[in-house]
Amino acid sequence: MEVDEKNPYPDWAKSENLSKSLKTQQKIDPEIIFGKPEGLNIKKDDFGDDVLTEGEVKAYNEKMGYEY
Repeated sequence: MEVDEKNPYPDWAKSENLSKSLKTQQKIDPEIIFGKPEGLNIKKDDFGDDVLTEGEVKAYNEKMGYEY
């Protein structure tokens, strides 16, 4: 793959289709694709009951613009 020093991006990275795909994908919640991350193996005493509420998760998803 050759890259022009004045324009360091390869042609495939500049294509209109790539741009459209990335714009579409940015609205997809990664948990739909990858699932929820597993819990961490830490002691409860380290953080107490510090978990996200459903409201916090919903607010985050809305802020990120995820569409379902």
